[in-house]
Amino acid sequence: MNRDENDEYLWDKSGAADAEVARLERLLKRYRYDASRDTGFDASRAESRARAPWRTWVIALAAGAALVFGVRTWLHDSDGASYEVTGIAGLERARVGDSIVTDAAQTAIVRVASIGDVEVQPGSRIRVDGIDADLHKLFLERGSVTARITAKPGLFQIGTPEGLSVDLGCKYELSVEPDGTTRMRVLTGRVRFEILGKNVVVPAGAECEARQGRGPNVPVRVDASAEFRDAARRLELADTPEDMGKFVAFGKYEDRKLVLDDCDAHRESATLFHLFTNAKAKQVGDDALARLLVAYPMPDGVTLDMLLERDQRAVDALRKCIGDRAWQ
Repeated sequence: MNRDENDEYLWDKSGAADAEVARLERLLKRYRYDASRDTGFDASRAESRARAPWRTWVIALAAGAALVFGVRTWLHDSDGASYEVTGIAGLERARVGDSIVTDAAQTAIVRVASIGDVEVQPGSRIRVDGIDADLHKLFLERGSVTARITAKPGLFQIGTPEGLSVDLGCKYELSVEPDGTTRMRVLTGRVRFEILGKNVVVPAGAECEARQGRGPNVPVRVDASAEFRDAARRLELADTPEDMGKFVAFGKYEDRKLVLDDCDAHRESATLFHLFTNAKAKQVGDDALARLLVAYPMPDGVTLDMLLERDQRAVDALRKCIGDRAWQ
């Protein structure tokens, strides 16, 4: 079929436009399809519009709730994180830098976030030094506290004038006397007590003390005799060899016999281990190690020479071996 020139224009605008067609185009130009202003029916867009009011309300309510929560948090704790305090009139929360002070008739409870609490005994003063998701830190200036903490090791700490107690998941008592002497008694779990690079791990049922300039002593069982306690501490500090007749050794004969020869190595493992790692005289430490290895197996991958040289990985392995069996 042949198409004339005007027909070509209607098909692909290649021909001349008929006058009537051109007139109609001018009249209808404003109704020409424009993709950018498409207002045709679209089912998905119509559904979206139908949901728009519901979405708007949900977003508005969520934003309002967030705003209210933020304002309440700011009003409640405008200076940052804080701990709840009970037992002291007029003190409901303590922030970093605040001190909780009890008189002779008061006992206060400090709620440490969600990980536990600290009971502040009468006549005590404790300061909040840090509140963070990764570290909660107090400082006991004087008096006594009992901490009950259930958290990952190292998350909670209490500083004292003579050292830092690092919670390893436990309940323990801590006290600071007027001269700064610090005493710790662990009731459950374990606590690490450290200062100036020296540290001890005190297990449940044991205690230690730290005096000015000396750091923490080796831990001893709570029910240990006074003779054993004193002998262990003298051995730890012994730095002068004693003439034993047939041989020369550090520490008095009576102390060595009581602590290194006659003791129950299982029951006194915490004392023996810390004599091994902390005694001034290497000989005392070596003798304590020998007593321990009678009661506990050599850890896998560890040799006697490694322990005698105080290889840190070997020492840590021995600590874990003993701790898993005896330090509950």
